[in-house]
Amino acid sequence: ESKALPLLELTTKERQWIKEHPQIIVGGEKDWPPFDFVDGNGEYMGITNDYLQEIARLSGLKFKIEPYDWNILIKKIKEKKIDLMPAINYRKERESFLNFTSKYYHLESYIFVKENDDSIEKETDLNGKTVAIPRGYSYIKYLHEHYPQATVLEVDDMQACISAVLTGKADAMIDSFTVVTFY
Repeated sequence: ESKALPLLELTTKERQWIKEHPQIIVGGEKDWPPFDFVDGNGEYMGITNDYLQEIARLSGLKFKIEPYDWNILIKKIKEKKIDLMPAINYRKERESFLNFTSKYYHLESYIFVKENDDSIEKETDLNGKTVAIPRGYSYIKYLHEHYPQATVLEVDDMQACISAVLTGKADAMIDSFTVVTFY
């Protein structure tokens, strides 16, 4: 059986590392489209997957994707049950259990409110409001530290955040414009 050579020029040490690590377990998020998600057919999709496929093609690395909800991904990476989190924001407190690469994509976070709700126009307006955030997201700690009068409503996933705002269970949610507009 012939093996395709990597398309990248790898050092001897890099080739040896790949040989010693024949499969990289990747923690994929189930519901963070268009970056990192599972489609209606159960297929792992998104921009992150596109990057992983290209890295595999160029390097010869083999990735096994294991999609989970965000709070489970954080638990599994801390327990070293997955090797790679390809779509995770840098946070200082995560340095204790993760090594970060340089960014491959930059996202801005926004506050989203129900249409015609002008009671939240800036971040400080979150005090006294209920903010929906998926379990395990770093925004939870951020809100507790910076806006202690805000109530955090922890929900299962991004769709639950959007639903909470639309139904009035929460006043706002926070995430990337790209992700929210995908929904």
